Amino acid sequence: MNIKNNKEGFTLVELMIVVAIIGILAAIGIPQYSRYQARARQAEKNIQLANIYTALQSFVGANNTYTSCLNMAGYQPAVGATNKIFYTVGFHAAVAGAAQCGVTGVGQPCTQWNYNTAAIQSCVAGANTSLFLANNRVTAGLALPVDAQVAAIAAPAVTVTSGAFVAGAAGNIFQGGANNYDSWTIDNNKAMIQNLNGI
Repeated sequence: MNIKNNKEGFTLVELMIVVAIIGILAAIGIPQYSRYQARARQAEKNIQLANIYTALQSFVGANNTYTSCLNMAGYQPAVGATNKIFYTVGFHAAVAGAAQCGVTGVGQPCTQWNYNTAAIQSCVAGANTSLFLANNRVTAGLALPVDAQVAAIAAPAVTVTSGAFVAGAAGNIFQGGANNYDSWTIDNNKAMIQNLNGI
């Protein structure tokens, strides 16, 4: 009687090679996946800035002036308990209250949204009027982007006047990038420009 002792299985060397291959694939794939996620988060900025542009163009068509009161111009981001907003968008406080708006173009604060001299109405520059704040970030421990990050956008600078505007967006969308915040602007000509690459 011939009994064959058949031992099948993997050797330790074979298992170590498989683990090494998985490690190499993970080292390449995980950072690329993080960048892919960050680029997907940038789509939010496109939507937010395009909506600001549309609201302000509608407002200037009806009032012959721009305003920093984004909420009264018709802009309202979809913010809710389940919505993750990575970008703070709008005009920072120093710009929002500037006296460069109105039909005459000078002397009237941009925080006005009804320029009818019989019934002038204004908003208070800040959160949920001229600036809409992010509620999420990628880098734990990093502050949510606020007024200061929008104010730091240098070229082109965030501004609003009776005949032109540059609105800003700043968000933390990637951990480990060269810059903590990804920042962009859009102007009244619909030119969208990246100020700082946060990926």
